Amino acid sequence: MEALKGTTQSSLSPLGLEAGADAAGRGECRAQCFQSQTPPNTGARLRPSGNPLRWCVAVCLVLAGYQAPTEAAELAEDSALEILGPDVEDLSWTPGLSPDAPVAELEEMYARRRGYFKVPLISDGLDYAYDRRNDLDDKLGLRIGAAYTMLFQGLSGGPWDQYGGAGDFDLFTSWTAIGRGTENTGRFVFDLEERFGIGDRTPSSLGRQIATLQPTANAFNDRGFVIRDLFWAQRLYDGQLRFIIGRADSTDYFGSTWMQSPNNSFVNRMFAANPTIVAPGHGPATGLSYRPNDYDFYVSAGAANAYGTTTTSGFSSLEETTFFCWGEAGWTPTFETLGQGRYTFSGWHMGERDVDGIPADWGVSLVADQQISETVQVFARWGYADGAVANIKNYLQGGAGFRGLMGDPGDMAGIAFSHAFPSDSASEQEKVLEGFYRWQLTRFSQVSVGAQAIFDPGNGPDHDVVGAFWGRLRIVF
Repeated sequence: MEALKGTTQSSLSPLGLEAGADAAGRGECRAQCFQSQTPPNTGARLRPSGNPLRWCVAVCLVLAGYQAPTEAAELAEDSALEILGPDVEDLSWTPGLSPDAPVAELEEMYARRRGYFKVPLISDGLDYAYDRRNDLDDKLGLRIGAAYTMLFQGLSGGPWDQYGGAGDFDLFTSWTAIGRGTENTGRFVFDLEERFGIGDRTPSSLGRQIATLQPTANAFNDRGFVIRDLFWAQRLYDGQLRFIIGRADSTDYFGSTWMQSPNNSFVNRMFAANPTIVAPGHGPATGLSYRPNDYDFYVSAGAANAYGTTTTSGFSSLEETTFFCWGEAGWTPTFETLGQGRYTFSGWHMGERDVDGIPADWGVSLVADQQISETVQVFARWGYADGAVANIKNYLQGGAGFRGLMGDPGDMAGIAFSHAFPSDSASEQEKVLEGFYRWQLTRFSQVSVGAQAIFDPGNGPDHDVVGAFWGRLRIVF
C-alpha cells in the first residue's frame, strides 16, 4: 500500500465532525436538528472579546512570514503530501475515520510541508521543536500536536449582525504503549479543546438569522474548554480485529468524507459534517472493526451513550440504558490508473430519550471518495433520516478537491454543492454551493478564504439567495 503512506493535509486536513454548537445541556444532538430563530441582541458590533492576545499573536506570526520569502525545498520522498487520500489501512482503529478523528488530526500535523515563506527566528525554533517531537514518536511511540484556528465569517444579508468570529485551540496526544513496530498495537488517545468567541457573534450562530437548515460554519462557537477524547484503541490478530473503549465521538468513525473538516476544508455544516445523523456528543463509547489483511473491505460497528454531551462526562446518564448505535461496511480499493478510494454504506439508530422527551430516530448514508490523480479527488454523499428528530430527511452532495493549483503542493482548493430536503414539508429545499482556497503560507501556517451561496434557506420566509464569505487562519505546532 505504498500509495497510502502518510496522510496529506489535503486529505485528512480536508479530511469533522464537531457539529455546530455542542450541547450545553444533555440530550442536544450534534445534528443541530432545530436552529433557534430567536433574534440575538441587536446593535452589536464585532469587537475583540476576552481573548485578544491569543488571536493577535497568531495573526502576527503569519504576517511575519510575508517579510521573509524563501525558495521552497523539495518534499521528502515519503512526504504525506504525495497523495490525497488517508492511510485508511493503518491510521485508525477503523478505515471509516473522518478527518476530525484525533489520530487523523495528529497525522495531518505531522505531515511535512514547505510553504511559500519562512518566518525569521520563529521558523528555526519551530523546526527544532518539530524534530524533537519526531524523536518522541520514534523512541517512545508518543505523538503530541497542537493547533490554533481562527475563523471570521460575514453574510450578505440578514436582519441582525452579519459578522462573526471564533477561535479554537486543540491539543492532541497519542501514545502507542504496547506493540510498537508490530501489527498488534495498543494505543492511548487523549485530546482537549477550547473554543471561544471573537466579538459578539460566532460564525456557527450566523445561520439562525437567515433561517438555514444547518449552520453556515460548523464548530466555531464559544463552547469553552472540554476534554474531547480519552480512549484505548487495540489491534489483534495481525491488525485485522480492532476496537476502542472510552470517551469518543461516534461520528468521527462513520458516514464521513475525506473533505469533511471545518479546520482546513469546507466550513458549512452541510459539507463539514453529515447533517442527517442525529448523534450525541463526546461521551462513553465503544467500537469494533474487522478488516481482513488480504482484502479491501471492512465492517465496523459501535455504540455510545445517547445522552452524551461533549461538555459533560456522560457517565451519570448511563443508568438510563439508552444508546446511539451505528454500523458501516466499506470498500477501499486502489485503482492503478486513479489511486485510493473509499466507498461506504452506514446506518445508525438513536434510542428514545424519555428523560428529555425526544423520540427515537434512524438513518442511512452512502459515501464515495476517490482520487482521480495525484492532485485531484472527488466525493459524493447521500444521507437519509427518518425525520423524527433530524430537520433534514434526504440530502445529496458532491464535490472535488484540487491540490497545488498555485504551485505549492500544500495548497488546496475545493468546490461542492448540496441539495437538502427538509423533514418539515413547510420548509424549503435548501441548496448550498461552497468554494475555498487554502494557501500553505509557511511550514506551520495555513490561510484560507471561501464563499458560499445559499439558495432558498430552509426556514426562510422567502425564496432568496444569501452569500456567506469567510477567512480562516490555522497554525500547527
